[in-house]
Amino acid sequence: DQGLAGMANLSIVSGNDKNWFRLESGNNFGIIRVIKLEPINIRRFYELIIQATDHGIPSRSTQQAVKVRLNL
Repeated sequence: DQGLAGMANLSIVSGNDKNWFRLESGNNFGIIRVIKLEPINIRRFYELIIQATDHGIPSRSTQQAVKVRLNL
């Protein structure tokens, strides 16, 4: 798509209950960052659901599962 419909907002919609991850996004990319961990509850694998929503009219969105592996 071109124009606003070709631009999308990314967000974490599931799997980030403790707010340990932050999603930084720009044009055509996203970076998942670990922002905090509680050592007693750390798991090595997490599954986050990421949603992309465009700015078209009507707006469209899609979701994708992303597996995050922590090397501790």
